[in-house]
Amino acid sequence: MATQLQIRRGTTSQMNAFTGAEGELAVNTTTDTVHVHDGSTAGGFALAKADGSNIATYAGSFTTIAASGTITGNVTGNVTGNVTGDVTGSVLTAAQTNITSLGTLSALAVTGEITASAGIALPDSQKATFGASDDLQIYHDGGNSRIVDAGTGVLTIQASTQLGIYNADGTQVSAEFVNDGKVGLRFSGTERLATTSTGIDVTGTATMDGLTVETSGNSYAKVNSTDAWARLYLDRGSVSARSQIVMQTSGAEDSGSWAMGLWDDETFKLQNWAGTDNNTLVVSPDGDISFYEDTGTTPKFFWDASAESLGIGTSSPARKIQTEGSGVLFANSGGTHEVLFGDNNYRYFSLFTPSSPDYMSIRTGATDLLTVKADGNVGISTTSPTDLLSVGTLGVTASPVLTIGSTSNTSGQIYFGDGAGAARYRGYIEYGHSADHMAFGTAGSERMRISDVGAIFATGVRSSSAANNDLRYNTANGEIYYQTSSERYKSNIVDLEFETSNLYNLRPVSFDDNETGQRCFGLIAEETFEQIPEVVVTRDIDGETVPDSIPYSMLSVVIINELKKLKAENDSLKSRITALENK
Repeated sequence: MATQLQIRRGTTSQMNAFTGAEGELAVNTTTDTVHVHDGSTAGGFALAKADGSNIATYAGSFTTIAASGTITGNVTGNVTGNVTGDVTGSVLTAAQTNITSLGTLSALAVTGEITASAGIALPDSQKATFGASDDLQIYHDGGNSRIVDAGTGVLTIQASTQLGIYNADGTQVSAEFVNDGKVGLRFSGTERLATTSTGIDVTGTATMDGLTVETSGNSYAKVNSTDAWARLYLDRGSVSARSQIVMQTSGAEDSGSWAMGLWDDETFKLQNWAGTDNNTLVVSPDGDISFYEDTGTTPKFFWDASAESLGIGTSSPARKIQTEGSGVLFANSGGTHEVLFGDNNYRYFSLFTPSSPDYMSIRTGATDLLTVKADGNVGISTTSPTDLLSVGTLGVTASPVLTIGSTSNTSGQIYFGDGAGAARYRGYIEYGHSADHMAFGTAGSERMRISDVGAIFATGVRSSSAANNDLRYNTANGEIYYQTSSERYKSNIVDLEFETSNLYNLRPVSFDDNETGQRCFGLIAEETFEQIPEVVVTRDIDGETVPDSIPYSMLSVVIINELKKLKAENDSLKSRITALENK
C-alpha cells in the first residue's frame, strides 16, 4: 500500500474559522470536501466532488463549476457564469432579486411575477406567447410588429377610463376609446371620425365603396354643414362607371326599386327599375331635361336648354312652348284663370277667364279687348256680346271703330255666305283701294258702287211701268229721299208765288258728260238760275254758293203754270172768235 499523506483536517465549523497558507490544502471532515486556501480567506475555497454532490452545499464558494452531470441540491450563492446544462430546480424568492442576467434561454417557466427593470428583448420572429396553446402572440417579424390572437375566444383590450393609440414617441394620438364615451379616430392629430350617443360624426370627406343604413324604424342619411354648403359626393372614379343612389324595397332590383345618379354617358337619370332601366327623368350634360311616359322609353315633357323651349308631348319644340296631344287644362276651382304674356317691365297681355267661367277674354292689364262667350258670341271691347260679333257694349262704348286693312292695290271684303266655294260670298261689301270705291253685291254679283267722289252707280236696277215716287238727292247734306206730293206732308199751301214766264227764255242744249263721256241733253243750271232760280239747286263749293243741279221734275210745275196761262188765254180767244162768228 502506498505511503499515507496526512494534511490539515477539521469539521465545517473548524474549516470556516481556519485561514490556511496560500496554496495549502485542508479537508472538511463533515462534507468530505477539499478546501484550497489563499492565505487570507477564512475557510478557503471548497472544491467540487466529481459527482457534484457537494455543489448545493458549497455553491456560494465556487468561482467556476464545470460539470457535465447534473447539479442537484440548492445553489445558495451567486451564479455569475454561464449554465450550459439543464437547471430543473427553482430559484428561491430570496435569491430571485440577485439574478442580473439569464443569457439566452430556449425556454423559461416562471410561476411568480417577473420584474424586468431594463426591459425584455426578444429578437425578430421570437414570440412572447400567452395561453396553454400559445393563444396570444406578440412579436416582430423583421418588418412589422404583430399582436396575434391565435386561439379561441375574443381578444380584449381593457382600460379603466380611456384607451389611446399614439405615435412612437407618444406625442400624437391616432385613436382614443373613452369609457362610456366616444371612440375617436384622428389623422395627423385632427379628429376625423367620432362616435356619439346617436351615431357618428365625420369631419372632412368620407370615401367608401358602399354605405348601408339599416334600422327597424325609419332610416335616413343626413348631411349637416355649419357653413354655406352641405354636400354628398358620389365619385364614380371612371367615365365608364356610374355613380347612383338606389332605393329598394326588398333588397333586389324589382318594380319597387328606384335609382338616381350619374350614368356613363354623363347624363343624370332617375329610373324605376322594373326588370329594365325605365327612365323617369333624364338631365343631359348640356342642360336638356326630359320627363318620360309610363314605359320609360319616350320623353313627353322636354326642356331644350339651348333653345330655352319647353315641349309637352314632344321632344322637339319649335316654339318657346309647344304641346302635342289632347290639350292643356288650366283648372282653378272657384277662382279666376289667367295666362300672362309680358316683359320685365310687366307690360302684358293675358288670356283671362272669371271665377264663373262663362267667357274667355284677351286682356291688356285689366281691360278686356276681345271676349269669346260660351255660346260662341265674340265681343270686341265688350264682355257681353249679343251677336256672333259685337263691337263695343250697347249704350256704353263711345264711337267704336272696326277697321279692315289691305294693301293699296287690293281690296278688303266682308262676306255674307251660306256655303262653301262661291256660296261663301253670296253677299258682300268690298272696298277697292286702287280706285277708292265701295261696292255692294248680292247673289255673288256687284249691285251698287260708290266712287271716290261719291258718285253712286247701280247695276241691274229693275224697270217698272207702275206709278212710283221720284228719288231725290239733297246736295246740301247728301240725303237721298223720294219726292212726296200728299197734302199730309205740306202746310201754308198757296198758288205759285214766283213768275214762270221766263220759262220761254230757257235754252235747251246738248253736251258731253265729263264723268261718263256720254252725249246728253238738258239745261245749264247757271243759265236757268238767271231766269227761274226757284227750280235750281245750289251747293257750297269752296265756300261759295253756286248753282249745281236742276230737278227736271220740278220744271213740270212751271210748265203746268205756263200751260194754264196759255189755256186761259186760248179759252178767251175761242170765246171772242165764237162771238164774232155768231154776229
